[in-house]
Amino acid sequence: MTLLLVADAGGHLFELAGLREVWSRFSRAWVTVRASDVETLLPDERILFAHGHTRRSVKNLVRNSLLAVRIVRGLRPAVVMTTGAGLSVPFAWVGRLLGARVVYIECSGRVGISVSCRLVAPVADRLYVQWPEAVPQARKARYAGTVFLSRR
Repeated sequence: MTLLLVADAGGHLFELAGLREVWSRFSRAWVTVRASDVETLLPDERILFAHGHTRRSVKNLVRNSLLAVRIVRGLRPAVVMTTGAGLSVPFAWVGRLLGARVVYIECSGRVGISVSCRLVAPVADRLYVQWPEAVPQARKARYAGTVFLSRR
């Protein structure tokens, strides 16, 4: 099974990298934007770079949507897993349209539901929030702990 891990650089990428226990046993590729922390967080990982700045950039939304089509068609991942933010939207939608399951994990820095989460929720097979208070805010939301304070 191939896993496509998608996250904007910074905190989103840090949280997804923190789930190594989950993704390390699968064949995988990463999509993120170029930043100083990427290679430090993901040594020896296959990284594909998207177009940044993703926040409120219609131009990069279009560019990343086209990139998502190319990457998802080429890799044919079984699952697209993402922690957001703007980069998650085109990859989740394209992934779903091309047959992948979509797992969205809301960032722990947000007690409520983000715009990215609202945009991905319609195509998400699983939607995890990291605060129990956020569960009623999204129909599909589940709480299973936090990335950094998970139950073991």
